[in-house]
Amino acid sequence: MAKIAAPVIIGKHEQEQINYTENVEAKTKSFKTLFDYLATFVPIDNIESFEGKINDEFYSRCYDKYHVLFPTLTLPKILELHNCQIHKVDALIQSFESIALEWDFTKNQPIAAAPDFNIYATTEKEIKLYKLLSELIQAQEKVKELGIQFNAAPFIQSFPFAMYYDFITNQIKPNTAFIKGTIR
Repeated sequence: MAKIAAPVIIGKHEQEQINYTENVEAKTKSFKTLFDYLATFVPIDNIESFEGKINDEFYSRCYDKYHVLFPTLTLPKILELHNCQIHKVDALIQSFESIALEWDFTKNQPIAAAPDFNIYATTEKEIKLYKLLSELIQAQEKVKELGIQFNAAPFIQSFPFAMYYDFITNQIKPNTAFIKGTIR
């Protein structure tokens, strides 16, 4: 078995980080939109009481507030009289709850800290391979700095699967899957 070394960051799960950030932003916006709408019909003084039971808490508060004024009407009819669109309430709740993040209702943010999206080389072999590939990439960059014509494609092809060209950053990068030995 390979010797364990101090972990070295060799890459990042960029798409997972983008997805997480988008989910946090969407859930934050959804939370605000939902509770702004609910607040037009009932007081939202203790927002923690909505946690895990938004639907039940909202309808319970509506019943407490309006049933005294209209004892013969059903709750849906009372809400309709107050221009509360039940389907909109349900859609806003569904939109908020469909994003799978544990949520802190008092702070309107995720309960847990953001996950670590870094990819680590943990064995001596992985670290050596990462450093070697990085040095090769730096060497080809120095060749280009000297004004020597350099074609990246044959360079990358001469090390099958070990590196790739990142079209977003326009750079050659070490392939983390190759380094970790997970390439198929």
